[in-house]
Amino acid sequence: LLSMDNVVLSPHSLAWTDEMSAGNGGSAVRAVLEVATGRLPRFVVNRDVLGHAYLSERLGALAADTGQHTPAGVRP
Repeated sequence: LLSMDNVVLSPHSLAWTDEMSAGNGGSAVRAVLEVATGRLPRFVVNRDVLGHAYLSERLGALAADTGQHTPAGVRP
């Protein structure tokens, strides 16, 4: 690859910008706050886990611990 004229190599971090860094950090904080208050995070890679009863129970317990009201349980 290094000797080819039609190939441009760049470090994987080429796309890291200040805006992207701020966005990633904000997204991570929002996800932590959502889980801490018994809500499902917006961006979940493995959405199959959202249907597990254990997750709903844990999120409900977290909401109770933080004083958040979770009407009719937590659903995906």
